Amino acid sequence: MLEKVTNGIVAIINDANIKEISKKSVFDFANIVINKDPISLVESIDDTRNLLWQIPNAIFWDKMYRFMIGTYSDYECQVKMCEKFQVDNKKAKEFIKKQIQIIEKFDLDCKVIWFSNLTRAFLLEFINEQEYFKLSFALRMISAEDIEYIKSLVDVKDVSENSVLNLFYQHSLVNKHTPNTSGSISSEYNISELGVKFVKYGIDFNGK
Repeated sequence: MLEKVTNGIVAIINDANIKEISKKSVFDFANIVINKDPISLVESIDDTRNLLWQIPNAIFWDKMYRFMIGTYSDYECQVKMCEKFQVDNKKAKEFIKKQIQIIEKFDLDCKVIWFSNLTRAFLLEFINEQEYFKLSFALRMISAEDIEYIKSLVDVKDVSENSVLNLFYQHSLVNKHTPNTSGSISSEYNISELGVKFVKYGIDFNGK
């Protein structure tokens, strides 16, 4: 199934009008993706319906649909994606397969939106591929409430240690240091360069 979806998404990005797809339903989108795969075994609308309307399949397709529309309705991003992998279709498939696996793990709609933001930022070369997947993994692993908290660190110099900051530190979103204050044993944190990119290009990205 993963291979089928991957092939379908690659085909859509290469030759479909995403804005037209945005006018269709999630079911229609799933049907288009599955039947874009040249080796697809799905032969009828009923087959697609049976495949789609099962939990967690329905949840996955809803997330995938919103990700595609959120990322590629900006035609410039669709062009950038095609250009990035035009000489290496195998690499494109591996990249999209990773994206699908990430999307499948998201538990909230807002994370799909933020992942779409990160993807557009990557395609527009505001972040590199390593940063993209590192931030995407952090997005998957950190709760939405804690992700919102990191925004408050952008304009703060030092914050005393707490469990959330420890979690951010594990994902390289904050820097950690020990204050020079005599007798101090607790650490303090400030947002890292990667953390700033997480906020700028994930949570707050507007395409510029």
